[in-house]
Amino acid sequence: MSRMFQAKLDIPENAALPDEWDVASTGLAPPDDFVVSRYANGVAASTLADIYWNWTPYDPDGRPRWLCFDYWQKTTSRIDRPMRQRMSRLRSGIVADMQRFMALLIYKKRGASLSFSSLTESLSVLRLMGQYSEKHEIGYEDFWSSSTLLEDFCSSLDTKTAVTKVARLMGVFMAMNPETDLGFTLGCAELFATLQKRVSDFPANRQTPPMPTRVYSSVLTALNTELNNFDVISDCYLALVARLAALRSIPGGDRKSFCDVGSMLAEYGLTEYFREKGITPTMHGVSSGLSNIQTVCRLTVQAYTGMRHSEAQMLPYHCLSAEKRPGATHYFLGGRTTKFENGRIRRTQWVTSKEGARAVDIARRVATAIYEVIGDTPHQADERISRYPLFVATSYLEFAGRQTYQVVTQDAYLTSDNRLTSPPFAQLLKRLRPVINEGDLRELEEIDPHRAWGDDPDYGVGQAWSLRSHQFRRSLALYAQRSGLVSLPSLRRQLQHITREMSLYYSKGSVFAKNFIENDPTDYKEHICKDWRDAKPVSEAMAFLRDVVFADEPLFGAAGIFEQQKKNRGQIVDRAITLKQFQKGLTAYKATPFGGCVKVGECDKAGLRMMGVLCLEDCKNIVIKLSKLNRAIDQQQHLVNSLEQSSITYHLEKDDLDSMVAARKRCLEIANRGSDRV
Repeated sequence: MSRMFQAKLDIPENAALPDEWDVASTGLAPPDDFVVSRYANGVAASTLADIYWNWTPYDPDGRPRWLCFDYWQKTTSRIDRPMRQRMSRLRSGIVADMQRFMALLIYKKRGASLSFSSLTESLSVLRLMGQYSEKHEIGYEDFWSSSTLLEDFCSSLDTKTAVTKVARLMGVFMAMNPETDLGFTLGCAELFATLQKRVSDFPANRQTPPMPTRVYSSVLTALNTELNNFDVISDCYLALVARLAALRSIPGGDRKSFCDVGSMLAEYGLTEYFREKGITPTMHGVSSGLSNIQTVCRLTVQAYTGMRHSEAQMLPYHCLSAEKRPGATHYFLGGRTTKFENGRIRRTQWVTSKEGARAVDIARRVATAIYEVIGDTPHQADERISRYPLFVATSYLEFAGRQTYQVVTQDAYLTSDNRLTSPPFAQLLKRLRPVINEGDLRELEEIDPHRAWGDDPDYGVGQAWSLRSHQFRRSLALYAQRSGLVSLPSLRRQLQHITREMSLYYSKGSVFAKNFIENDPTDYKEHICKDWRDAKPVSEAMAFLRDVVFADEPLFGAAGIFEQQKKNRGQIVDRAITLKQFQKGLTAYKATPFGGCVKVGECDKAGLRMMGVLCLEDCKNIVIKLSKLNRAIDQQQHLVNSLEQSSITYHLEKDDLDSMVAARKRCLEIANRGSDRV
């Protein structure tokens, strides 16, 4: 009787499936010529016995993806040439067993289908076990069946991630039948519980910290400076790229000036730019400079949209759209989410600002130059938005002396996967990272008082800020709320437009969120919209603690006096309980021109008067600070003095001024007599 198993994989909709596994005819392992991956046209991409499994046909964007069984190598990079040396009998046996274990994982694992990232995680564990087996000169099955060897191997794991990966993989194989699936009994039955306990004993993973406001402003300013610098010389730079590409196509004997990049830089007026940016005056340097500006554009897009790295990386060339309305232009970036399900790529949109739109425009100019060298023109296609990526790989220029790998059967160009922390971007990272000062550390302590920031070597005073791209997402969600949390005027100006746009589209009940995000719970969890909403109570709680609970000056107004009385009694405020109250919607806070407001829900006074002076008269939710009230009075006085006294506007603004002055008088009377009544 035939027992057929199909591969349980996350693969694109039009991909060709690998072979079905007929266990009844093959036994415990498929044959060596068993096809584990196929191109879309049905041609085999890899078979079971291949040392490198080509997973590129199953990537939704056509990116090169490989599963590498060369566990004796330090990296898992794809190698396009045959093995340089014959494998020993022990090594051949270990590789064969690793390939069988991967087949078991793909075909017989219980539960959800496997993504490429899940496969690479499992293979990374199998590679470590392969290294251990070869070092101790034992077979792979002997290792897996020995509780002593497994325990010794696991004792060397010193991180939570490593222990978790091993425990997870052991759990998968323990769920299989020792006789009909594995062919032997695993030796990890008792060890598995120990590993689970070790995982729980590790400290909880630390959340990615948002950038302090000064650091945030400095990084955004530095990104803008990089864009400005390139914008000035972009035409000359891209003209040089076209010229070098033309020289590269000339037969070797006729291109003496091919490597004389230094003189060409002077000719195109780029010498100073290359020197300032630390770019070497070589062919490789020209390509590296383009990668630099692509990284700057991607980070800027992340900063003004809240995208993840992979979402920004895979933006299509034609991603930018604009909607013009009276007095404003609204910008949107259309792309795909990082998740796809049942072979279906999910599309979505992000709101951005003119800064994000400008970064896309500059990135598109760079991409156009690369596509021209390739000999292709990006066109917009609804059926495959990822065919022409915005951040197309600079290696297509072949300035670095090697050709970009591209499977001819794939119909999408590769992207530049530029990680900010990789060595080629050391100079760029140095220009983007400000030095941490005492004020930054105090702000981090306000954000998370339970974390020992002063003892963390990555966040010590005098250290360069440890910049990671995901910080842009959390910082945007946390700070760009209307809570008064953003204190630096420069940062407030930089985020003003994006705050309005995001508040419009990502607020509760917005049409945008309903139509594009919330119809699918999985996509909603991945989108900045969820972070935006989740950050709102956190942002409000932080502002409340800073502006009210720990305020240095006396508080007035009905709600302000109530809070002041608690402080006068020495009542201690629990930060954790306060945060939970905000998250449950029991408490609220937002900054106002006069101090703050603690009303939960919609306000019935805001909008009736421009400055909200009605709140000063009889609102039970208002918190008044004399410093802010005095500042508002001064500004209002200047406005009133500039108006014609016979105009209606003058009388309206004068009424507001009088209300503010009266409120200040009441506050001063309370301060003088120590009364708790307005």
